[in-house]
This record gives sequence, C-alpha cells and structure tokens, in this order.
Amino acid sequence: MRMREKSYMITSMKRVAGIVLFLAMLFGMNRTGLAASFPDVPSSEWYYDTVMWASENGLITGYDDGRFGPGDDLQRGQFATILYRMEGEPAQTFEPGIYSDVEAGKFYSDAVVWAKNEGVITGYEDGRFGPTDIVTREQVATILYRYTQKQGKDTSAAGEIEAYPDGGSVAGFAYDGVRFALGAGMIRHDGGYINPGGNASRAQIATILQRYFAYVDREEAANISNVDSEYTIEADVKLTGAGTGYHAKLVAAAHSDAGDSAVSFGIQYDQWGEHPYTDRTTFLIENVASNNPGGQKYVRTGYASRDQVYHLMLAVQKNGHCDVYVNGVCVGSVENEGIANQAIGLRVEGSGRKNGDAVHAEFSNIRLKARGVYESSKAWGTHNFDSNTGVHSYIDGFADNQTIVVDGTIEGLSEKQDWDNAFGIVSGIIQFVG
Repeated sequence: MRMREKSYMITSMKRVAGIVLFLAMLFGMNRTGLAASFPDVPSSEWYYDTVMWASENGLITGYDDGRFGPGDDLQRGQFATILYRMEGEPAQTFEPGIYSDVEAGKFYSDAVVWAKNEGVITGYEDGRFGPTDIVTREQVATILYRYTQKQGKDTSAAGEIEAYPDGGSVAGFAYDGVRFALGAGMIRHDGGYINPGGNASRAQIATILQRYFAYVDREEAANISNVDSEYTIEADVKLTGAGTGYHAKLVAAAHSDAGDSAVSFGIQYDQWGEHPYTDRTTFLIENVASNNPGGQKYVRTGYASRDQVYHLMLAVQKNGHCDVYVNGVCVGSVENEGIANQAIGLRVEGSGRKNGDAVHAEFSNIRLKARGVYESSKAWGTHNFDSNTGVHSYIDGFADNQTIVVDGTIEGLSEKQDWDNAFGIVSGIIQFVG
C-alpha cells in the first residue's frame, strides 16, 4: 500500500523563494538549522540538502511514518500539488466530473483543478487525469516549462537535445520543455543520456525545484558576491571554433613556486572525446594535481552548445575545495590539495587540440575575487601568457567592459603533439594581476 503524505506547512513560495534560495543553496545553510531529518535521508546522500530544502518549505513533505521516500516515484497528483503550493494555494471551486478519476476531498483535488485551469498539467484524451500515474523526466520538464511561461518568466534557455545519444527519443510534445529544462540546468544528463521516459523520484524533484528557483530568480542565484570563497572568477563565456577540439575555460592555478596544481572549468568541444561524449560539446572540469602523467582528472558536468553564452563561475576555498557553476547553479565540485592555502592566479584560457584547430573564446563581464575579498570597483591588470604563435589574446575591451577574446589557429606542433602531451604550447592565456 502506498504511504499517505502527512499534513504540510502552508508556505507561499512566491513569498519566501528568494530568502530560502539565498540561505539554503547559495550560502549552504547549516544542516542543523533545517527541517527535522528523515530516517531514510542520511546526511551523506547527494540529495540531503535539497530534500531538507523542499521539506522546510512545505513543497514535498514526508509520510505519516516519518519517512521521506527519496527513491519513490512521484505521481501526477503529487506534482500538481507541489506546483499548487508554490502558487500559495489559491482558492479553487471543484467541479464534479472535471476528470473521470478525480474526486473531491483528495489531497490533490484543488491542485488538479488549478493545474487544469492554468493549463500547466492537462488530462488524457480519454477524460482521465491520472493522479496516481508516475511522472517521467520529460513530463516534468514540460510541466515546468508551461508553469514558467504562466509566471511570465524567461524561457529562452535552450539545451542541445541533439547532442545526447537518446535525444531522438524525446516525445514531440516534450521537445520544447526538455530543451528549456536542459538549457536552464534544471535537468541534467543521466550518465550521458537524457533518459526522457525515465521516472522522476521525489529526491530528484526536490533537486530540480531548487534549480528551478535558481534559474527564475537569477538575481539571487550564486555569484561572486554571495558565494563564500577565497578565490573566484566568473564570466559570460561563449565558445566557437573549428577542427577536432577546442575549449574556453576559467582557471585557478597555484603560482609557479607552489607547484603546477590547477583547476579549470569551461566549455569544450571534443571530436575524439570518450563515449558518450564523442563529437560533443560539454562543460568540463579539469583537476590538475600535477603535470606529470596521470596527474590530471576530468569531470564532465553536462552537455553545452557552441556559439551560446553561458555564465560560468569557478570558486576556490582556502582548503582546495572547488565548486563550479553554470548560470548561477552549482553543477560540480572537486578537491585539489595542491592549491590549498596557496596564492592563486586567476586566468581565462582558450586553446585547440592540434595543428589547424581554430578557437574563438569570448569572455565578458569578467569578475574576480582574491584572498576572500570581492571589490566590485577594483581595477585588475593583465599578464599575457599566450603559448602558441597562432593564438592571440585580445584585451582591448577589458578596461571598459571586462571583455577578453582569445582567437586563432593552432600551429607549430609536430604531427604527434596535441593538447594532452603538449599542453604548454596550445593556448592563449590571460592571467589577472591585482
């Protein structure tokens, strides 16, 4: 028998979304200050913070037996109720027969009426709503897309569905919604796949909703001024190019006398990337413990598109913990002991894989933080570290509008050299001085 959801705290998300997002997601609210924990949601799990956030604000509450059920599939009636709560639960008049399978007095009854009237969740052709049917990932994306439109919020974000191996399996009705959810960072790849027909669990929905608020309230999303960090670089980044591989990235590197450790985050196209990233563009973390063989680790946090602007941020803690962000949402973290307790050089870099590969990397609205202090009016200097004769960094726009462009075609490499074994001579690099 399916457990019944217990009574919930009535909370208008319109009223508190900014405050909660500001505290719980961006500054990492102390877990002891959140809602009471659930026995089936250990603090070690990836979904702990988002589950606590959703529970704290009455969006997804626990069952009568005290569990949250993080792995339980979410039903259509439950999802309608969540969105209805986000609206502040406006009064509804139940109409008998609105759907053949929806009765008055159910926990979802008013929510279903609201969802129908708003056009957010519609019924089936046979007259049913399907309140106990499981929602899929593509249905969640579509419903949130409609809801965002009804809110008058920006729905221009557009992910590259075709970049995913299973992009062709996205249903026609869900195409716009999935494209929007991917572009806004609400739904991310599942092992390199969209998995559009896969079920959405309660923990996943909690996470998606937190990302939703980060997107629609981007003025309160993570940025250099509200993320606690020792060194941070953020910028609007756009990558174009030609050839087998090229990238644009933000870099935090230990100064040379402290070793060659560094962490970078950016956009990379790789014709020869490992499956399923072959011939794809991705967001990539490069975690460099050293430049010795095996000293580099790579983490792809999702697919990206070339010739599209993304707001990226790389934030470094004093202990070497690094968080990376896309459009104000944290998408990954790595640890690097080599940059812990070190003076860090912040850079932008554009490069290509091999001779003949062209790169055009644009970095605009660049903002920088050093030694734990962000000074919005500080004038930073630049130092050119271009390492390839065919690639040049242009800083003419930096003083006026914080823009740097790295452009050119890789040259001077031998036939066997590429960005893996000749990393020191394939880039255009500007390091910031201040």
